[in-house]
Amino acid sequence: METYEKGKELIVKEIIEDAKVEAEKIIEDAKKRAKEKTMFAENQAESIVDEAKKKAEEQIGVLQKRYLSFIELETKKRKMKLRENIFNLVIEKVKKRLEDMINEPGYKSILKRWIYEAAVGLFEEEGIIRTSIKEVDLIDEKMLQEIEKKLWDNEKLKVRLKIDKNDMIRGQGIMLFSADGKRAFNNEISTRILRKQREIQSIIYDALLDKIE
Repeated sequence: METYEKGKELIVKEIIEDAKVEAEKIIEDAKKRAKEKTMFAENQAESIVDEAKKKAEEQIGVLQKRYLSFIELETKKRKMKLRENIFNLVIEKVKKRLEDMINEPGYKSILKRWIYEAAVGLFEEEGIIRTSIKEVDLIDEKMLQEIEKKLWDNEKLKVRLKIDKNDMIRGQGIMLFSADGKRAFNNEISTRILRKQREIQSIIYDALLDKIE
């Protein structure tokens, strides 16, 4: 009986020992899994952070490009506006200067050149000149004869020029009409500027290139 009891105690002891080993194994496995989960969570967190950083950098890059494009576009717009303003200012000064020149002695030679150009452009045997009220009295028969002679000498163009003192134009300069009034060559200041606009702009922009770059 005593031997049985001792054997029983031994079995129980072994069971307890096995239980302890199993329990420790379970605990170790649990710790290992917990550690693995922690490492996975950390890796996942790092991955999320890295992805967020990458997206943020991409977004910053996009915003920088947009911002630089906006600055570049605005700079171009401002340069164009500045050039346009300068061009308009120069044109207004040119117009004002030419208007002031009407009363100067040398202005007659300018009118002669404009009439000559118009006659060559119109290419008619007879031309009727119309000008502004401020300029009409500057054109006389002597001037017209001189222009007619020059046209023949230089262009072999025989033209009879007349001044119309009854029908004025509003702008400064001259207009030359054919005898039947169906054709005309416009040599008003505003029209001449339009014809020379590209050339004038080129001169102005080249002169200001270093200043507005």
